[in-house]
Amino acid sequence: SHLRNQKLKKADANTTAIAIKLARKRPELFTAFVWKQKTAKLTAKRNGWELQDPNYMPLDKVEQSPFYVHLSRQMNKHKKVPLVIDIHGMKDVHDEIECDVALGFGAWYSVDATRGNLFRNCLAFNLKRDYQGEFKVDCYDKFSGNKNREMITLSRTAVVLLGIPAFQIELSKKIRASMMTDEKVLVALVSAIEQCKSKT
Repeated sequence: SHLRNQKLKKADANTTAIAIKLARKRPELFTAFVWKQKTAKLTAKRNGWELQDPNYMPLDKVEQSPFYVHLSRQMNKHKKVPLVIDIHGMKDVHDEIECDVALGFGAWYSVDATRGNLFRNCLAFNLKRDYQGEFKVDCYDKFSGNKNREMITLSRTAVVLLGIPAFQIELSKKIRASMMTDEKVLVALVSAIEQCKSKT
């Protein structure tokens, strides 16, 4: 969850709860790892860099990050290459973005672009089937994690340094609220992930 001026960034409300709900619903499929602002600040202070956004870390310092360490341990523990889903929140009206689920696959293209597009199509189909087009899904390069060569996002950390498939998912306020109250919306996301894994 992202804090600004010691207050929760409104656009990130419920993202932590959604990650935990996914892990509790299907513990054999998901493990929730919450990257807290406090942890990000401590990591930055200990390693001598200025923290502006907890989603970004200096490329030359990232191996000292608890996020990197945790992913490395998960790979060693399960002897498998996991999938990292970096959950973010966005406003219902977000610049020129007209959808409820915005996906950033730029961090995934170096591993498997086809797989990323398959996930998008599965999720769009599931939501359209159950909600008759109420929720829209699309991909946007601005969420790809390609900010600059010196800074790296959490999803880029997974791909570039550990070879783990990853993507960033931005959820509108409307769909986040629905995921907290309507089980079918959460199931649509779980199902898309399962479909993607089964076809690759």
